[in-house]
Amino acid sequence: MSCPDVEPRFLRQQARCAFPGGQLVIYRGDQRLLDLVIGTARGWRGAEAARVPVTPETPFQVRSASKGVLAAALRRREERGLVDVTPR
Repeated sequence: MSCPDVEPRFLRQQARCAFPGGQLVIYRGDQRLLDLVIGTARGWRGAEAARVPVTPETPFQVRSASKGVLAAALRRREERGLVDVTPR
C-alpha cells in the first residue's frame, strides 16, 4: 500500500466509527510523508462535559497494539545487522 492510499482509508475508517479519533504519522527515513489528526479525543461519556478534538499533542495509550509493530521493526533492524537480539 502506498502512502497516498493510507489517508483516505484512515478517514473512511474513522467516518464508519471504527475509532473516535486518532493520529497517524508516516515517515520514510527522515522525511515525514503524512501527519494526520482526526476526530474526538475525549467527551464520549455522559459524565464528561464536552468533546475534545484530537490535536498533535493529544496523548494516546498504545498498550498491546504496539507489540506487533515493535516486533516487526526490531526484526527488520536485525535482518540489516543493526541490532543483535540473540539471548545471552
